[in-house]
Amino acid sequence: MVKAPEQATSASRFSLLNRLESGGRQDERTLAPVIGLVSYTGGVGKSTLAAALGAAFARLNRRCALVGQTPYSPLAYYFGGPDIESARSGAAIVHYSQAIEGGGKPVDLLIGDAPTAELIENVRHRASQASVVVMDMEASPHVAEDLPFFDMAIVPVRPDINALVMIERIERALDEAVHRPRYGTWYLLNQFDAARELHVQVSEALRKRLGSRLLTLSLPLDNSVQEALANGQPPQVYRAYTPFARAIDEFEAWLEDMIQPDSTSTPPGGA
Repeated sequence: MVKAPEQATSASRFSLLNRLESGGRQDERTLAPVIGLVSYTGGVGKSTLAAALGAAFARLNRRCALVGQTPYSPLAYYFGGPDIESARSGAAIVHYSQAIEGGGKPVDLLIGDAPTAELIENVRHRASQASVVVMDMEASPHVAEDLPFFDMAIVPVRPDINALVMIERIERALDEAVHRPRYGTWYLLNQFDAARELHVQVSEALRKRLGSRLLTLSLPLDNSVQEALANGQPPQVYRAYTPFARAIDEFEAWLEDMIQPDSTSTPPGGA
């Protein structure tokens, strides 16, 4: 079909304006979604999960930026333990890229001590080619205040009684929040052993409370995960084909489906 004369004239006359407008729309469309790993308490596996996700995305040729919200984040040590003394001696945020064994895209790491909004702005600038951002948030009584900064929040929980207490605090915070993550807030069982009665009972109690927002997949108890940290590698890079590695692949695929660029509404079950 031949373009109408006035349309053709307009396009050529305002070509610079058209390019600027197109560029602005492209930047908005390609802005990498931010996944926040949050918890009020430490030791639930946020850093391990972040490192594993970074490696999983990278191996599928998705450039992932990992953000650790403290200079002492163990994230760095899952990727060879680089020298991050500069961060500890005054530099607010240290950025570097790390290749992953087995090929794929490099992973961008930003390790530092800064407010969440500043970290997100920093990663947008320093890792502009990232297609997804995973933030390993420091355990804090104020973690709920950061939820509006995320496109999705993932809350790893261990199958113990503390999990039942912790989720109530997060659920109350969500009820009071004006803005929530647009792709929802989801809970993920970590270090789960179906052979342990307490783990099963806690899982059932969480399911009753959270419904579909407790993911049906879980990360199994796997001794090789700690060995991976000791060897400076993401868990599935250190030892492939373990139950944990298979669960991470499944979790990464679920995330891919949930954060598609054309998603415009909160998924069913999201909060």
